[in-house]
Amino acid sequence: MLAKIALLQKSYDSSYAILKNAEHAGMEVSLPLFELGEAKTALIKSRAAIHGFDQALLDKEVGPGVKISEKSHERGVRALDELQFRRKGLAVSAVIIFALVIGLIFTRDLANPFAITTTTSWLWVRARRRANRIVQQVKYNENACRSKSSHSSVRANAGVP
Repeated sequence: MLAKIALLQKSYDSSYAILKNAEHAGMEVSLPLFELGEAKTALIKSRAAIHGFDQALLDKEVGPGVKISEKSHERGVRALDELQFRRKGLAVSAVIIFALVIGLIFTRDLANPFAITTTTSWLWVRARRRANRIVQQVKYNENACRSKSSHSSVRANAGVP
């Protein structure tokens, strides 16, 4: 008698755990959870029926509860399988979209290699311009230093302090 109640309890607990995992993952399992409430009711009734020492009455309460919990367990497993299918589909579609974007970037660059069409090209042009400005500034400073030294030598020759 006690073994049948333990079977129902174990079946209920495993079904409840799977359905809660599926619910936590965002799957719709409210109906199986609601139906699992009937298995909980059958568990409570079977615990009350055990005091009557009647095996037939206990079997009458435990049987439907086990069937309901097994059915709910199966629905929970299907919900988790669907979740895995959705995750794989999301990963595949993300890879495809990423590949298309990369393909569009390279296609635009190959069509007109001298045009500033992408962010990377724009950044390269900007970096080259900045480097050119730095080179020009260094040359200007060198010229300024040379001109100062040439002015000081002219002043020295002219006797101007």
